[in-house]
Amino acid sequence: RGRCRSCGTRISPQYALVEVIFGILFVAAALVAFSSGISPEGNLFVLYAWTAIFILLSIAVYDIRHFIIPDGMVYTYIVLAFLWGLVGYGLTISGAIMVVLSGFAVAFPLFLLWALSKGRFMGFGDVKLAVGMGMMLGLLGGFSALIFGIWLGAIVSVLAVLVGKISTHLSLARGGQRLTMKSEIPFGPFLVAATLFVFFTHTTILSLIEVL
Repeated sequence: RGRCRSCGTRISPQYALVEVIFGILFVAAALVAFSSGISPEGNLFVLYAWTAIFILLSIAVYDIRHFIIPDGMVYTYIVLAFLWGLVGYGLTISGAIMVVLSGFAVAFPLFLLWALSKGRFMGFGDVKLAVGMGMMLGLLGGFSALIFGIWLGAIVSVLAVLVGKISTHLSLARGGQRLTMKSEIPFGPFLVAATLFVFFTHTTILSLIEVL
């Protein structure tokens, strides 16, 4: 009945929702990894994908609840992303340099936004998350995920503001509060969603332009 059996505390639907999302993405990773049959490469991909999904979704949920990305989570993701990028370059020194440069290049636009706004428009946790995105997806993939995340965040934010205005007008908003253009909305979940989208589909901004 939505309550803890022992203490009777109400259990948020968030837990079931997050577990369902985890399950769907884990299955999706396995389907992608073993689409051509069982192989060592497929095993490596699915193990990496499951670990990345776990860390990225944990970052997204924590950011939604607390408006902050924990250092432990994001640094673990950066290390994981670096190793994946390094494997893609054949475990070479030049490859390691390229992976690092890709990470910092993708994060640089967010760093500028954070620095110029003195943290008002962008948290530094998002900057560190973007470093991992660039390392994991490469330069083109990382920038594509960054752009997709910005688009997704803008669309969801505008819709949330519009829904807030409608609900307030109909006296449905709790306590008369609603989202406005000045409301704080975590950016991490949008970056995470875009990162997983690019990782699984290999869609980039260039391939999207070609389709359009």
